[in-house]
Amino acid sequence: MRWALAGALLVSMPCALLGVFLILRRMVFVAVAVSELAACGIALGLWLGTAPPLVAIAAAVLGMVLLALAGRDGTVSRESLVGAVYALSAALALALMALNPLAHSHGVDLLAGDLLYTQPAHAAVLAALAAAVACGTVLTFKRLLFAFFDRDMAQTLGVRVRGLEVGFLLAVALVVGCSLRVAGVVFVFASLVLPPLVGLAAGRRIVPAIVIAVAVAGAASVAGLYLSYRTMELPAGPAIVLVYGGAAVAVAVALGTAALMRGILRRLRAHAMGAR
Repeated sequence: MRWALAGALLVSMPCALLGVFLILRRMVFVAVAVSELAACGIALGLWLGTAPPLVAIAAAVLGMVLLALAGRDGTVSRESLVGAVYALSAALALALMALNPLAHSHGVDLLAGDLLYTQPAHAAVLAALAAAVACGTVLTFKRLLFAFFDRDMAQTLGVRVRGLEVGFLLAVALVVGCSLRVAGVVFVFASLVLPPLVGLAAGRRIVPAIVIAVAVAGAASVAGLYLSYRTMELPAGPAIVLVYGGAAVAVAVALGTAALMRGILRRLRAHAMGAR
């Protein structure tokens, strides 16, 4: 259980950190595409008879670099390219799995992931990657925000926008590719989306949003793993995702209630002023 908790934390927290930028940049579908690229890499590795996790990482990294460099002339939108990559990767993964029936069950295990089978070597790789992502974010934070949200001004001031963007997408690809074997597609994608949504809804500003997103990812990992342990039937990854969903619903209800109360108070004050 200790290694399972380490795996859950080392997958969910870096994903939550990167997910905040993906959502703000409106690149959520990129996370879907890179997850499918990594899944396609696993299927390709099984078909070739080589190490599926390494092929998955290579496929994710290569695909993300091509996505970052493609469409620079503006003739084709990045959204259409991402959609094409997702569709082709999904089709190719299904075809490769069908051509290799003996490896089908093994491929399903790799794609689904199981946190309870996290090994010390997996945790070490994820820890090194999480540290690199955290350090890279701290060192490039201001330039990354500038490049993402005021691209023209950043280029005018000499910021290497393309390099930052390629580096960011490369980090996303590495995190997804390395996390897939430990946690599975669903958990990785949910960690890229749900905790950042909670953080952005509750934090409003970028730094509080990142802190809240990472904290939610960590707390949900602990709570979900404990829920899986207590029930003895619920898989760890889906249990954590369900806790993510509960946190998102709770924040939505709290924010909706707060907005409703503010509206009521405004109407009461307006009525009181009119009565005077």
